[in-house]
Amino acid sequence: MERLFSGEPAVGVTDNSACGPVRAAMEAASKVMENPDDYDARAEIMWVGTLAHNGLAGCGLGVLGLRDGDWTCHVLEHELSALDTKITHDAGLAVIFPAWLRYAWREHPERFLEFSAQAFGVEPVDSDADELDVEVTPEQAIEYAVEATIDELQDFNVSLGMPRTLSEFGVTEDDIEKMIPDLKINRGELFGSFKKLTLDDARKIYRSTLQETDAHPPRASSTAAPANQKRRRSRDAVIFPGAPGRIRTVDTRFRRAVLYPLSYGGMLY
Repeated sequence: MERLFSGEPAVGVTDNSACGPVRAAMEAASKVMENPDDYDARAEIMWVGTLAHNGLAGCGLGVLGLRDGDWTCHVLEHELSALDTKITHDAGLAVIFPAWLRYAWREHPERFLEFSAQAFGVEPVDSDADELDVEVTPEQAIEYAVEATIDELQDFNVSLGMPRTLSEFGVTEDDIEKMIPDLKINRGELFGSFKKLTLDDARKIYRSTLQETDAHPPRASSTAAPANQKRRRSRDAVIFPGAPGRIRTVDTRFRRAVLYPLSYGGMLY
């Protein structure tokens, strides 16, 4: 997924190569959770892990490095694992990556809309065509589609036993300031490629993950979802951010059967 958020112009074949494995991984992961002995599903995950990090998803422009994507979420998570070695990289990313997505998407919304459509079948609503009972501006429609996609991704992670907030690790506001000095040493005061972040941006992203709220902080603007909130899984769906449930423990079966193969294959690293 990280390579998709490069901020570089779209390359159709490359984008399909990046989003296809995401869909396959989600389908296979659910099967492995139901039956850890499902050889075919586990083989799918191993193959996804290989494709995710062999450079295929970063090809297309002929300029080395430009489609490598933004790996800032990994940088932010590394400080978490340094703060508490019981926080594994995969579990930390399950919290940090959605928070980074929420913070960064407005920098290049077109890349997020591509991810939304290809990986989750979510597209912005059309007020004229979808017969909504409230008026939705084009800007709001884009925001709702992107936020709904991030919700879907985080809901999927949580459904597999991953944490949703840093408070589930016991991380507090005071711990954020403990991480900032090492982050400055490792990455400097300005870092990232899809969206340039400062140390203060990093603080905001960390704070946004401390606990679950009805809103999705940090946000550049505040807009309310229409009253007729719906969730329909189709390519032209009317999908608005909802209130997902919570699973607060990391499922050992998931870590053994899904995360380890993906990590070693490269998808999560």
